[in-house]
Amino acid sequence: VVTGPVVLGVPEGGKLAGQEAAGGTGRYRLRNGLTTVVRERHSVPLVVVEVAAGVGWAGEAGGMSGLVQELLVGGPANGPASEKNGKAALESEIARLGGRLNARLEARVSSIQVVAPAESYAAVVDILAGVLLAPDLSSEGIGRGRRRLELREREERTRL
Repeated sequence: VVTGPVVLGVPEGGKLAGQEAAGGTGRYRLRNGLTTVVRERHSVPLVVVEVAAGVGWAGEAGGMSGLVQELLVGGPANGPASEKNGKAALESEIARLGGRLNARLEARVSSIQVVAPAESYAAVVDILAGVLLAPDLSSEGIGRGRRRLELREREERTRL
């Protein structure tokens, strides 16, 4: 059962530009262009909050999508994850909720996902909002992001 805009925290008659539901999945398009998808399964006491962009490594030069993803998972500039090892602090913050942070970079999609107990929904959304709205774009934050990206790429090459 998809309960509609209330699940998203959008008041009835709020900022929805369109919606559709099929097979237990609801798609909601907000007036700002953001599309949200809600699928409820009450048999699984988890919430998955994923932010995805239709941009990946295919066809780009310089690894920009990977760098942007590293800057985002590095934690918000104004939050508890802004310390030297922002990614570990962000992962720790999510782990305290009983959750796990996943970041995925594919040919045409980049995403950040948090899986956590359902009762952590509001806290997970708050954490991801902080990450998305206030990434650490200082020269130090960008340097840390580049180093994490280089390390991740090196680890991936050695696995091949």
